[in-house]
Amino acid sequence: MTRRKSQGRFTVFLAVVLALVLGEVFFRVLGISSDNQNREFHPFIEFGNARYAEVSVSPEGPESLGYEKSLMGYFHLPTKPIESVSDQARFIFQDRVKEAFDSQSKDLRIFVMGGSVAHGDHASSPETRWFMQLQSELRKDFSDPKIHLIPAALPGFNSTQERVELELFVLPLKPSAIVIIDGINDVYAATVRSRPGDPFNQGATYARLYSPFVSWVRWASDYSALIRWGMQKSIERVIWAQNQKVWNQPQLFENQISSIVSIYVENVRAMKRRCDQEKIPCFHFLQPARAISERNVNSKYFEGMDWKIYQRILAAWKKGDLGLGAEGAQFDMTHLLDSRMDLFTDGMHMRDEGQALMARHVKRALIERKPSIFR
Repeated sequence: MTRRKSQGRFTVFLAVVLALVLGEVFFRVLGISSDNQNREFHPFIEFGNARYAEVSVSPEGPESLGYEKSLMGYFHLPTKPIESVSDQARFIFQDRVKEAFDSQSKDLRIFVMGGSVAHGDHASSPETRWFMQLQSELRKDFSDPKIHLIPAALPGFNSTQERVELELFVLPLKPSAIVIIDGINDVYAATVRSRPGDPFNQGATYARLYSPFVSWVRWASDYSALIRWGMQKSIERVIWAQNQKVWNQPQLFENQISSIVSIYVENVRAMKRRCDQEKIPCFHFLQPARAISERNVNSKYFEGMDWKIYQRILAAWKKGDLGLGAEGAQFDMTHLLDSRMDLFTDGMHMRDEGQALMARHVKRALIERKPSIFR
């Protein structure tokens, strides 16, 4: 009897192990993504979506900033002098690092800030990103090959992160002008239950610091597709449940909307003020989104949180609450794709033709509002 029990337990053990192995193979074959894993991006402008992890580790990483790895962490060794805090953000400017840091140049250097839409995500090639198309058009129109559109946008960034980036990494480089395209990430970050104004991954950062279990699961998910899948599903269930709690309680829903709008307005005003102080033209665009276009076209379409927030932001713009200032302006791009919603690839990103429409819209705003920067 004892032997049969032992054999039965061993059989169950083998079955469990086999099931785990088959599950691991299955999820690896499916290519389970680690999109829901949130990681550090940068100590000052932290953003954590693992699909962008390559941006934070290549070419930049702790070692490239002068840190040496030890058993107990990373410690800085001053092997060379540091002239500016901006130096640690070279990865932001992608292949335009030389132009970004050439602050003594007489070339026209227009920096582009924002999230993934400003970054040109979902374009079919680097050359068809909206700011590259804008650069080509401006160079052609003004017969000037020394006009540079310099990417300083990072996927997932909200206005709080942009405010930090502007102060630490963009203004010190003395750009000729700055274009900021944003809005929707301030809305969407709250839908993954981050505090309004915080990065997408702030809750995950707290969990990593204060929950040993979460830290272990995150570590294990780097090596196991099965654990990664389970972690993703658990995160999705928690987010869904928390969102239902907010959306079904009018006061919580109103608190969330008013908080997002207040923080966004505060951040935009602060960025405008700093641009004016530095006498740098700053152009702020409220970006398009499919849900906004759907509501613009069809008044019976569901008035979601994003549409309600955008309406309050636009109302603040029209009242002048965002501080227009002498050196820039705000522009509403929420109607840009109302008649061409087929150009959205998802809720906010655009195909090449949509990128071209955005490039032309920004060009017209730049030329009409501040033609002097092209002389």
